[in-house]
Amino acid sequence: MIAPQVLFLFKSGRRQRQSGDSAFPTEFFYGYCELAASGKPVAILDEDEIAQLAGREGMMVSLLRRLLQRVFPGFPTAVLAAATLGHRAVRQRLAGVATVVATTQSFGLGLCLLRRLGLVQARVAFLVMGVLPLNSRGLWRSLTKWLLGACDVIAISEGERAHLAAALPGGNVSLVAFGVDADFWRPAPFGRPAGDATPYVLSIGNDLNRDYRTLVDGWAGDLPELRIVTRLPVHTSKPNVTVIAGDWRRTLLSDEDVRTLFQGAALVVLPLRQTIQPAGQSACLQAMACGRAVVLSAIDGLWDPRVANEKTCLLVPPGSSQALAAATRRLLADPALAARLGGEARRLVEESLNTRQMAMAMARVLFPSAL
Repeated sequence: MIAPQVLFLFKSGRRQRQSGDSAFPTEFFYGYCELAASGKPVAILDEDEIAQLAGREGMMVSLLRRLLQRVFPGFPTAVLAAATLGHRAVRQRLAGVATVVATTQSFGLGLCLLRRLGLVQARVAFLVMGVLPLNSRGLWRSLTKWLLGACDVIAISEGERAHLAAALPGGNVSLVAFGVDADFWRPAPFGRPAGDATPYVLSIGNDLNRDYRTLVDGWAGDLPELRIVTRLPVHTSKPNVTVIAGDWRRTLLSDEDVRTLFQGAALVVLPLRQTIQPAGQSACLQAMACGRAVVLSAIDGLWDPRVANEKTCLLVPPGSSQALAAATRRLLADPALAARLGGEARRLVEESLNTRQMAMAMARVLFPSAL
């Protein structure tokens, strides 16, 4: 068997999506599906397959992880990933691969450590999302920068690309703009789907930069129902706030269910904490692809300047309940504005921020000699 030129490492769930009967959006494959369809030599190795190759965690690895957890809180996941990926059977699977694409922080930092130790020879392309936070400092920052020097860094937002380029002078930092599957995420064919007699506002997402507390605190009784789809804890007794369990990896809601929620919403509100990480990008672009107007926190990690205030969305300062509520009221009171923003947002996704464009940008990074 000839090893693929490029091997994508994913968390569990991707194989399951591919083997299922239902249609699924391809954005969380980060261009793999489109590259494979175009005949590029790419393959997948997911978390479950890696665990099968590596077997159980050995005693020495377990002791090392516990020791490092005391010294470097937050870093043991990378060390554990390095121990797992450094297993002989996994390294044999990686042998002959030209490039390994790490799509998670633990895989990326783990592979960088193995590269530094000379145990992995393949080029490592690390798809980063918040790997070097704005508030990082001291030994942790120095250690992370040393590890990142062993790989090619791929940022999916311009804000994070610029941040990393400044932090890693001389480092190889590329931008691959994140995009969503515009064929799957689409407006309802005949306007918003029927079924809900009263309008609702949707908020969705599971990453820790979601600021649902700020959103709920400002959600007054005169506003319509707020539906929050998340597996994060949201504590509220407000009668016009409904929390729905949702998790992409465990598919507590199907992709079609989430699409219907987007299509039926009066608008989508995404409250975010200040971060350089491109938080909220998938939910925002999915909503935009469905033609919904979006209210979004203007974080430093905003992924593309075309996601612009008054043009394709409404941007508000992070951490402001009043600003979130005011923007929501404005869109509810001005359906023409909401329709215009939703239409421009859909056009932006169709033209630029989609999986086809993401795959083309990824190809330029992964297959430079073919251009």
